[in-house]
Amino acid sequence: MKDDAYTIWSAYIDVSKTRRSGRKIPRKIAIENPTIREIYLVAQAFKYEPKMNSTARYSRAWWEEPGYVKIIKKDKKIKALQKIALGIKKLRTRVQEKKARTKR
Repeated sequence: MKDDAYTIWSAYIDVSKTRRSGRKIPRKIAIENPTIREIYLVAQAFKYEPKMNSTARYSRAWWEEPGYVKIIKKDKKIKALQKIALGIKKLRTRVQEKKARTKR
């Protein structure tokens, strides 16, 4: 039986990773040091019904931050990864703007 969800590891959208080490999207779209929490929040905003596992380790980088997010198969996997990466960029921009406003 096929799984009805995609597994999203942070390495899939991390700009510092090579394709060989797990990055699945172009560097232009990829982001720096994505966290499982950011992936979860953006996937939730896109209504991918995310489920987080914060203890599992990515086999290609077992020494790095653990965890992955499972999302429903609503789009093609690469399209979903690109949407999530762009969503995290927007999320980070909003957070930085909010911090700048509160410092005034």
